[in-house]
Amino acid sequence: MCNLMRSLCGPRWKPVEVRFAHRRPDDLRPYRRFFKAPLSFDAEQNALAFRADWLHRRLPVRNPELRRLVQQQIDALDVRHPDDFPEQVRSVLRTALVTGQAGADPVAALFGMHSRTLNRRLNAFGTHFRVLVDEGRFEIARQMLEDSAMPVSQIAAMLDYADASAFTRAFRRWSGTTPARWRAALTQRPQ
Repeated sequence: MCNLMRSLCGPRWKPVEVRFAHRRPDDLRPYRRFFKAPLSFDAEQNALAFRADWLHRRLPVRNPELRRLVQQQIDALDVRHPDDFPEQVRSVLRTALVTGQAGADPVAALFGMHSRTLNRRLNAFGTHFRVLVDEGRFEIARQMLEDSAMPVSQIAAMLDYADASAFTRAFRRWSGTTPARWRAALTQRPQ
């Protein structure tokens, strides 16, 4: 993402802060050397913070290299999931969940369709939007419990649960255990 921003805005662009949704690594030198900005860890999501005036900068009218890079990413998604609409929705949901945009209407809009059409297409594959949202929440919850020291209440809020107890009930339904016990079991595993 940092390289993409530099491609769009030019070599003078730099972040004012870089946030990571994982624990602080033992060696920060590579991070500091690459980003040249303050770093924070155990954030709700990975993020690059930058000055707002960069938002007013015009993008290059024609940038063949950038177009090629974006097209490569689109092509890679098509190759990985050519006829698997549920997997395409799962890919979108990973980002939508942590940005609070995981409703059926916003996700359907990203695919250029109405939420009823989204549900019909998913039903044709034998699944439902709510099932994919739960799968995505469980995946992100496991990752956050394993890769960060973020409190369970903060993970619950990030995944748009009303409170930690609602998240704990959902996590128990998915895994058979509580988030705290799951995290504790991870620390007891041999490395």
